[in-house]
Amino acid sequence: WLALYDKTDSLIAIGRYADALSVAKQALNQAATSFGKAQPQYAQTLGCIGRIHVYIGNYAASDSNLSASRDIYKKLNSEADSNYIEVLGNLGAVYRITGKFRESERSLLEALRLQKQISSSQNKRYLNMLGDLGNLYVVRTDYKKAEPLLLDALALKEKVFGKQHTSYISTLNSLGAMYASLENYTASEQYLQEALRLREKTLGSAHPL
Repeated sequence: WLALYDKTDSLIAIGRYADALSVAKQALNQAATSFGKAQPQYAQTLGCIGRIHVYIGNYAASDSNLSASRDIYKKLNSEADSNYIEVLGNLGAVYRITGKFRESERSLLEALRLQKQISSSQNKRYLNMLGDLGNLYVVRTDYKKAEPLLLDALALKEKVFGKQHTSYISTLNSLGAMYASLENYTASEQYLQEALRLREKTLGSAHPL
């Protein structure tokens, strides 16, 4: 099982999502045979399959697999398991994309709470989920909640990732979009121009991102 799971991760890392999904399904079958469907190895593999479906854009399948993984972890009382926290964070992102805003907020807040219990606020997963929660509030036009979260995420991402990291640039874009919605065009332009400058410096002006 572990060899198949590690191979799946390697394929995801190089963007071979169809191949990764195929291997992940083999890993899932192996986990069921070797450990059983109520065990963390099975839940972890379901979470991996759910993550692959996010990359592919199949959000219904992602929701289904991530929810099944979450439910197994809950039955196992595995709140401190980092894989469980990752599943909650990924579910929060999927719920936001699919318009399930209340579920997204609940999942992300729980993931952030648990992550902070086992690591500092400078943990990379924590920072990404903090940005996801900020983006959720932007989509909901709840700017009073979105602004401090995104500003905190930006400051922490600069410290942890550096300014040329795509996650930092993404948060600059989120802030620019939020301030445009608030008709604060001076601030919006500042963040968007900085995002553009860093993106061109990091990826080149011809990059599609």
